[in-house]
Amino acid sequence: MSQRLHLRRRSSGVYAVRFVVPERLRATIGCSEVQRSTGCRDLAVAKIVAAEMAAHWHRTIASLMTMDPQKVLHGSMDLLGDGTLPLVDAAKLLGAELVDLTNRLVYRHARFLVEAKDWSGWVLDDITELDHEQDESGYLVSVDISDGALQQLGQERIVSRQLELYLPSDAVRVVQAAAGAKVALFRFSATGLSRVGFVLPYPGVVLVADQLLVRRLDVESLRRSLSPQLRQVDPGEPGHASPVSPAHDSGFAIPRHAKKRLSELASLYLDKRAGHWKPDELRRQRDACGALVAFTGDALLSEVDREMLWSVSDQLRRLPHRRHLVEAPKLSDGTTDWHALVRLAGERSMPTATAGSVERLVEDMSSIIAFGVRMGWLMQNPAAEFAAEVFESMGGTRRQSHQQREQFSDEDLGKIFGVEWFVAGVGRRTPQGIFHSYRPHYYWLPVLALFTGGRINELSQLYLDDIKELEPGLWVIDFNLANPDKQNSDDDDIAPDKSLKTVAAERQVPIHSKLLELRLLDYVAALRIAGHQRLFPELTHHPDKGYGKAASSWFNERFLGKRLKLPRDGRKVFHSFRHTVNTALERAGVPDKASKQLLGHSLKAQAGASAHYIKAREAAELLPHIEALQFDNVTPARFDVAAGVEAVGHALRLKESHQRSR
Repeated sequence: MSQRLHLRRRSSGVYAVRFVVPERLRATIGCSEVQRSTGCRDLAVAKIVAAEMAAHWHRTIASLMTMDPQKVLHGSMDLLGDGTLPLVDAAKLLGAELVDLTNRLVYRHARFLVEAKDWSGWVLDDITELDHEQDESGYLVSVDISDGALQQLGQERIVSRQLELYLPSDAVRVVQAAAGAKVALFRFSATGLSRVGFVLPYPGVVLVADQLLVRRLDVESLRRSLSPQLRQVDPGEPGHASPVSPAHDSGFAIPRHAKKRLSELASLYLDKRAGHWKPDELRRQRDACGALVAFTGDALLSEVDREMLWSVSDQLRRLPHRRHLVEAPKLSDGTTDWHALVRLAGERSMPTATAGSVERLVEDMSSIIAFGVRMGWLMQNPAAEFAAEVFESMGGTRRQSHQQREQFSDEDLGKIFGVEWFVAGVGRRTPQGIFHSYRPHYYWLPVLALFTGGRINELSQLYLDDIKELEPGLWVIDFNLANPDKQNSDDDDIAPDKSLKTVAAERQVPIHSKLLELRLLDYVAALRIAGHQRLFPELTHHPDKGYGKAASSWFNERFLGKRLKLPRDGRKVFHSFRHTVNTALERAGVPDKASKQLLGHSLKAQAGASAHYIKAREAAELLPHIEALQFDNVTPARFDVAAGVEAVGHALRLKESHQRSR
């Protein structure tokens, strides 16, 4: 018998493993040890299976040892009903350690509340517009706030009311520190649905554990999820190592919501979250909702568990590859018939979905279910971390970020800036004197990307008004969401034609002396004289992907791929300029925070610190840092301004003729 794993061979030849119940739990569980069969007659295999069972056993026991088993098993009247109670009282009712209970509640996306007393700060109509980061289950873990964001989004107010902590990690910091911790970010409404936020001046107000409140519902759902383990501690079957087992009557669902269906949850999810997404993301989320409802048969929330999700994933991997290019069968309400789409892929022997595309669908489904947890409909998310399991089960292999996108080498830059419009400052004309295969953005987009680090959509959507002089001699490119067309019009129906990836992307980048030398300001002035408003009027706006779609298609496919013959494996694209710039800034010794501000990255707080805003540098402070960008092998000729304006005119006339011919 293995002394370490307590293995013994039964008379049948099958090995069994014995687990000792800790003395503290024996009275509640009703025994001092538990024996389980490995189902194996081969000792080597039995040891492997027993090791898996032992790992699960120790996780389960560790989960139970931090609480009073009798209090968890029998519950308390004080945990029933609506309303809140102090977090420290909740710990006493479960016989739990305060830090352990807080971590458990954070994991289950519980809400932590506090009573504000004449707090002075900023009220934001939509706190989700701040730059934020989410974990794999879709729950908020950190936020960055800039001075500009507060001024743009908020109003100064004094409040006295109940507020919800915006970051769950703040609750953990508060209970871990004996003297409390400073917290600056709150949700204005304790319902969990409102987007209104409240931000205190940095570094916030000191909160101690005694001030934190929790909902009775959240604590009781945690207790209910733990009590079945006490009734029967079971190391479980190999491969099923979840440390928390739901109650059998309502599964992962809160009892009073157990009879709700997934379609109700999906509908509410889309209704509450749709305003956060761009059109293409909204379509993706609708796809996930539709597929989840279809492949579960619109199951009750009480029926949703890991086994059901595996069944759903089996259907997802049978979908056709690049399903959006397939003429999908429709139901009577116009939505996709997902079952028919699977049948179609089988009947026509189509290539099926990749591991990556299935993983993305499962991730979106996990976000839907996580929303149900935050709504208080579910105790926990059975789909948490499930997407990675599905990906691995399909044999998916991950590439590191440095493998997905590479910077341009000196040789690449030599090829890019060695074409005729960089050598001569202008592209070729046809024999008739027309610029048919040359556009000014061919010249300026790569140059701007190399000396600003801007994203392709940020650069493509620039207006002439976005290139401005802040003070004598200090010119900047202002990446913003302002739309001069709309500002100069009384028509509120004019749709904005700009978008930025995050709040941090809204920034002012000093114009590098190289861009001034190449006559950027002269070109801006000439475009104004010609009656244009945008820096690249020749680019067409795509309703979902903005002006960057046309520019990206040209640069990545036609220019890098067809003309320069660079491999089209996704590793070198326009975004590679940002990697090139980031590396150049780092090698020039530019401070990390300055590099992040120039590139429009989040100014994240250090790990473990309170989420807060980091004061942005002024443009004048950033000028020497942007000037640190030096590329000795990039020496384009000065831009031919007159020819550039002429080329824009040719492009617009060609565009008009195409539109008339349709």
